[in-house]
Amino acid sequence: MISEILGAIALLMGVVFSALGVLGILRLPDTYSRLHASGKTSTLGVIFLCLGTAFLRPSAILELLALSIFVIFSGPVGSHVIAAAVHRGTAVQNRDAAERGETSVFTSGVHRRSDIEQYIQQQNKEN
Repeated sequence: MISEILGAIALLMGVVFSALGVLGILRLPDTYSRLHASGKTSTLGVIFLCLGTAFLRPSAILELLALSIFVIFSGPVGSHVIAAAVHRGTAVQNRDAAERGETSVFTSGVHRRSDIEQYIQQQNKEN
């Protein structure tokens, strides 16, 4: 009885963390903030889901432990790789703009829609 209640609470917390991660991806303004939201909450969401499943299905503890360890190690690495790719892409954009004699509006990997629209309008006025 107690294990079922603890399992249900852990599952509910896993769903809440996963939903907060999705909300963060949809609502946060830039790439790095979105990566932070998705990386942290997805890891905690999966850990709580595995914990809740372990309470409800004790026979699957080893598989759930292996999955949890994999998520703990691979989640931050994936977020870091995405952030590094965004940073490198921004460096290439800035280098290309400098070669053309332009000033780049992209000083980091943060690309807001309003910045992009403003940059496009500026380019249209110049042409």
